[in-house]
Amino acid sequence: MFAKSRRLKTTLCLLIINVFAFSFPVFAQNTSGSITGVVQDTSGAVIPGAQVSLINQEQGVTLRQTITNEAGIYLFSALPAATYTVTVELPGFKTYKKTDVKLFVNDKLGMPPDTRTSG
Repeated sequence: MFAKSRRLKTTLCLLIINVFAFSFPVFAQNTSGSITGVVQDTSGAVIPGAQVSLINQEQGVTLRQTITNEAGIYLFSALPAATYTVTVELPGFKTYKKTDVKLFVNDKLGMPPDTRTSG
């Protein structure tokens, strides 16, 4: 009789612990940020298809590359905090290079439009 009562109490205690332990939401700490921008020419027209490279200056490596979409927009998300160089290239246009872009945890940096000139 005592074993059955003890087992019931143990089961009830475990159930109560589980209810409290898993009823509170778990919030993950965000440890990244993002960089986004729009590539435009000197007249303000958007430039789709431009190659955008993101270089981590501290490590000296190209972290990511992307192509601007039909609206001339690029996005680099889930980036570690660091100092970056953003480079935009497209044949027929001058290369755009922005250095010392400092990204901190939880930052959502919006780069100003990259004004391009032909030639």
